Amino acid sequence: MNVISREFRMVRNVRIASALVMSAVLAGCASTPAPRWYVFAPRDGWQQVAVRDVESSDYTLRFAAIKLPPYLDRPQIVTRVSDNEIKVDQFHRWGMPLNQTILELLGGAIAQELPNAYVDVIPATSRLPLGYLVQVEIVRLDGFPGGPVEVIAQWRVQRGGPEPITIVQKLGRHEHVSSDRSYDAYVESIRHVLVEMGADIAAAIVRDSASTTPPLDGSAWVLSSLPGRSLVAGATPTARFEDGRVSGSDGCNRYAMPFVEHGSAIQIGPQGPSTLMACEEETMAQAEAFRAALLAARRVRHGAESLELLDANGAAVATLAAQAGSLAGTSWNVIHINTGQAIVGVLSDSTVNLVFDAEGRASGSAGCNQYTVAYSADGDSLSFSRVAATRMACPDPSVMEQEAAFLRALEWVKALQFENDRLDLLQEDGSIAMVLARAPGAVVME
Repeated sequence: MNVISREFRMVRNVRIASALVMSAVLAGCASTPAPRWYVFAPRDGWQQVAVRDVESSDYTLRFAAIKLPPYLDRPQIVTRVSDNEIKVDQFHRWGMPLNQTILELLGGAIAQELPNAYVDVIPATSRLPLGYLVQVEIVRLDGFPGGPVEVIAQWRVQRGGPEPITIVQKLGRHEHVSSDRSYDAYVESIRHVLVEMGADIAAAIVRDSASTTPPLDGSAWVLSSLPGRSLVAGATPTARFEDGRVSGSDGCNRYAMPFVEHGSAIQIGPQGPSTLMACEEETMAQAEAFRAALLAARRVRHGAESLELLDANGAAVATLAAQAGSLAGTSWNVIHINTGQAIVGVLSDSTVNLVFDAEGRASGSAGCNQYTVAYSADGDSLSFSRVAATRMACPDPSVMEQEAAFLRALEWVKALQFENDRLDLLQEDGSIAMVLARAPGAVVME
């Protein structure tokens, strides 16, 4: 009995002791605070760019994976206790991996500065055509709650292409002082310094894209399509961008209005002077739609052969083709001649034309006699020399006067200006020497 009693008491005591230990453990667990989780405000993340469409963007910006130092590559938020000591807080944690959190924040910040870009925040896996690649390596990202928080990062931007080019590489530093000692304020300071770094990266891309986007100034275009419309035959609108003005024909009337461009951004208008000729209803409707497209344009996307005008939402409002700019192999009918007194139309019962070959000679009918002349063309410059003509006399004096005016006007020509199927030959001061129309059936030479 005594042995049994002793064993019973020993077992009971062990059970009591175990229960006390478990109670203590449970009491300790009950008093341990639950960790708090932090993310950046959604307005600064990828949601800002998710609504953008690749097709309506000028270029794509992609990130390589964000590199972090080992002390930051953890879920716990790291703060600084002193210049030489850091604290890893077990109860304040990032809601997602820090490198992905940084990537999405930078993507949103950069996208806000680059409205023409599609910012892809899926690192290194996207198959989208590459405009720019951003690489970021965080060297330091910490600070003192209630004090300064700083980011030091090495970042590089490469322009895509067959041979990627590094356009900038920088070791940047940004600092922000927390408003109080809370972790909310500390995380907000981290957000602030990262947004500043994103703005620096965006500024580098803006500078590069402005330098690589060919300027419109000095270019000429012919309308090739208007959304939802078939173009009216024989009434094709044109646009020439020169010295801060865009001018041409809307298919019915002449127009001119100012424009300002910066990289791919453009502002056209307000409307300036215009002729007031009445045209057929269909042509007038097309002219109004074309002018509206010019005024609505906020961005351009263009290469050597085509130009798209895009509105504020990135939708194409007009597409234009480059104006053909070569004289060689082209044929033209003269429709107006500067007589020295006035610009007059060619007599209805006569033909005056110019046919340009590829060897620097032009020829045609002067109205009565056949002629040949040497020409020299270089860009917008054009000059004629060594005119030779037959010497037949025509019975109509007005035809002979017109012929003399035409041959004289050839000597005045110093420049040319194409506009769809119209060719203006200009004097040295920019005034009209003669106006020509492309001959029916003539081949358009690029």
